[in-house]
Amino acid sequence: MVGVLVLLFVGLTLFVKSYLSSDRLKPIILPKAEAATGRKVLLDEINVSLFKGIVAKGLSVKEKDGQKDFLKIGRFVLSYRLLPLLKKQLVISKIEIVSPSISIKREREGKYNFSDIMEKRSQEPQKPSGPEHPVLPVSVVADRLFIRDASLTFVDEEKELPDVSIALNAEFKGALEKD
Repeated sequence: MVGVLVLLFVGLTLFVKSYLSSDRLKPIILPKAEAATGRKVLLDEINVSLFKGIVAKGLSVKEKDGQKDFLKIGRFVLSYRLLPLLKKQLVISKIEIVSPSISIKREREGKYNFSDIMEKRSQEPQKPSGPEHPVLPVSVVADRLFIRDASLTFVDEEKELPDVSIALNAEFKGALEKD
């Protein structure tokens, strides 16, 4: 019996590693992210482990010109508990964002460097008020959020507001539930 469980464990792990590989996931994730933001989005690597969770490395969203980084995240970790998945509950035990940096700029015309993203969202067609598509009955619970080595810079090209640079480490504990 133990041998069967070990074999099942190894087989399931290999299946997840091979089927949900970085080379397969990036072509699915990146076009959707680029369509949502209207910006070039890059991702160095994403790893999915049945027992450890999801780790994305080197995520960046470029500025409108596609050159500089608007948002960059060194590593994003989403850890979940496996057993609650059998009861259709996604229990996220930890979300960790390592080395995020965001660069906000107020341009000379008074617009911000993220205004195009906000305009794109407001121009998206509204969903019809008809019957909704069925949603899987999944409960989501989040316990901890860690933000490590975060940096935020704000630059006002009109010089009406002071330039700001912020460094941050944060840890949020508690429960956030959504049925």
